[in-house]
Amino acid sequence: MQPFRESIKAIDPDEYKKLMERYYPVMVEVQGGVFDMGCGNSLDPVREGDETLHKQEVSSFQMAKYETTWWQFAFSVTLLARILKRAPGSPGRTGG
Repeated sequence: MQPFRESIKAIDPDEYKKLMERYYPVMVEVQGGVFDMGCGNSLDPVREGDETLHKQEVSSFQMAKYETTWWQFAFSVTLLARILKRAPGSPGRTGG
């Protein structure tokens, strides 16, 4: 946890909970594994650009438990833009 979040949580746990629920989605773990991907039988003929049936491996990852709101999306994009502007060598950084 970042120091700023720890400070808010220590000062006002209820406000911290509200902020976390508003700004950060509830995440769930999606277990990785192997699955069959592509077209594999005569009922599903391979079309141009389709791949034949093959095994595909996916690593475990996290996904938002609930649909992301437009507000959360806009907040994330704005925050990322600000971070990138400060990054050394970033195209958005003046003189960088």
